[in-house]
Amino acid sequence: MSHREFEDRKAYLCKAPFSGLTVNPTGSITLCCVTSHIPIGHISKIESLQQFYNSDVMENIRSLHENKSIDQSICAGCYKQYAAGQHNMMSIFNKSWDWSKHNFDKDWYDRKANKDRPLRFLEYTCSNICNQTCASCNSWFSSKWREHELEFTTEQQDQFDKTPKPILRLSNKDVDKIIDVLPHLDFITMKGGEPWADKNNIKILKHLLDVNPSCAVNIVSNMQSISESTWKMLENVDHSVTNLGIYASIDGVGKEYDWIRGGNFNQTVENLERWYDVTKKKIWIQPFVSIFNFFSLDKISDYFLSKPYIHGISMSNIGQYPSYIKAQHLPKYILFQKQEYYRTKFRKYNNYNFFYRPILTDLDINSTNLEELKKTFEWIEVVNRMRGFDLLDHVPELKSIKEVISDE
Repeated sequence: MSHREFEDRKAYLCKAPFSGLTVNPTGSITLCCVTSHIPIGHISKIESLQQFYNSDVMENIRSLHENKSIDQSICAGCYKQYAAGQHNMMSIFNKSWDWSKHNFDKDWYDRKANKDRPLRFLEYTCSNICNQTCASCNSWFSSKWREHELEFTTEQQDQFDKTPKPILRLSNKDVDKIIDVLPHLDFITMKGGEPWADKNNIKILKHLLDVNPSCAVNIVSNMQSISESTWKMLENVDHSVTNLGIYASIDGVGKEYDWIRGGNFNQTVENLERWYDVTKKKIWIQPFVSIFNFFSLDKISDYFLSKPYIHGISMSNIGQYPSYIKAQHLPKYILFQKQEYYRTKFRKYNNYNFFYRPILTDLDINSTNLEELKKTFEWIEVVNRMRGFDLLDHVPELKSIKEVISDE
């Protein structure tokens, strides 16, 4: 299918609201993960996702995009970054995901004729059930954090944004609404929590592979633990299913990974290797870039890029929240020096699928914040006690920075 209508409007229009929806574990419906804090509906209060996708709520948002008023919509923040040439979800939809162009014109003309269109893209999170306590996370995204947050003092909860959240989970009826739209999807993204830790994701994946095996699937997983029953299911997946993909959240190597993720690096690598052996599908590595791993990103590329089971690495996920985990708060000269090191070092990987541009262009070197840096090291001490070892013993650059700011 052609996509002329999109090409004529790609400077001011995001394909996301013209392609699909996102469903959070609270049941809230949003346009995408970037606007997860701005719900536009709730899955338990609608008849179907297909009906909502063709509703006046969605049409009002699309009209703002079409009329060059995206800066007046809930997409304004993303559009500002997109217009400035920064990597964000709008650029991913508009530039990177070719699947979303296939039916754009057909859907555009059907929309103009007031015809219903099928949902093409769905991102969903069944629950916040998770098996890791990542240093940059909290109980909103990981149920395992809740037990630790309950032990924190009220002062710690407030200081580190660690107010305990309940376990969030879609109801069976809501999961069925997701299953109902599977036959016509072009693309689906499964997130968590940890997708493999929730049986509803296995249920949805089984249905999808039965009714729509050509649908592209992205599963965002820490790959720390997969049940034997799930491995057995994956062994039976027809190898002709070419679009089953994993984005593995790997934030470090060895003990740095163990500290940041609260998991076991060797076990995770074993699961990556087993995934490739079982499915014959290669894996994308997607680190969450924070101050904890900013000085060690080259260790990730050096370790993984030459592995036969790796498709590539994307370093586009730049940590923004909570503020004290941001690498942007580092002293300007240190941040700039490391960026220049990566600019030179990563050139040797030009023949690989290695997307590292955001760490060179999307980290503001003018955001140094001494108070946030002090909070960073206070939080490191908290996590050190949880892990039983000190991150600074493995990241000498952070140790040196702590010594400097402690004297101020």
